[in-house]
Amino acid sequence: MRRLYPQTKGRKRLDTVYLDDALKVECLPGEGKRLVVVLSGIGHGFAGMQHAEFAGTASDGGQNTVMFVADRKRSWFSADGLVPKIADVVGEALHHAGLNACYTLGNSMGGYGAIRLTMDMPVKASLAFSPQFSMDRSVINEARWDQYRPFIDLSRHLPLSRCISPDTTHYAVFGAGSPPEVRHRDLLPHAPNLNCLMLPGAGHNIVVRLKETGHLKPLVLAMLNEDDGAIAQISARYALDIATVLAAEKAG
Repeated sequence: MRRLYPQTKGRKRLDTVYLDDALKVECLPGEGKRLVVVLSGIGHGFAGMQHAEFAGTASDGGQNTVMFVADRKRSWFSADGLVPKIADVVGEALHHAGLNACYTLGNSMGGYGAIRLTMDMPVKASLAFSPQFSMDRSVINEARWDQYRPFIDLSRHLPLSRCISPDTTHYAVFGAGSPPEVRHRDLLPHAPNLNCLMLPGAGHNIVVRLKETGHLKPLVLAMLNEDDGAIAQISARYALDIATVLAAEKAG
């Protein structure tokens, strides 16, 4: 199913704008000129949050147009023709709605996709939470997500070292409390436009911890605005707050 991106200024309804067996794209119109493309994780939400719950954060109170993109086969964006198809749908939205800036955002598989897509479409900034550097076990050998590996075509699955577009500001956020997460971070290349945040008190659940402490939305908005000073301040406040949370959890 395919239909052209409609002129939807003033409407606040989440509409399906593309659907086939490999891809689902939903769109929530905003009032401004910025498009935020949210790449879903394996649960087809954002770290356990359904689209309606996360829309307020990504839309910045209705200012941003938000597209929710689901890799329905959980192929880590390796399904035949999937990435060009996403780029086409996004390009159509930018053109028909008169939007002038595109950002990508995702967690886990979606975090990988947020960076991966910058090689195929113009993205001002990518926000990747807990992205996998690669799902190829010859690159990083671990058992997580093994049930999804049969759906990944390694001939089209690129390591993130080959996906860091020089024209994009990249933010990669990891939980420093998990050695497997640190391994994925350590494989990322050093690049002047790649900013890695290692946040304490979490592993692959860093988005959940940020939400629990009230810092997820401020951090997302600071990254969308590419405000490195605000990002540093929010990260420092999160570190203090998560220490309090962990102490309370330990005390029981």
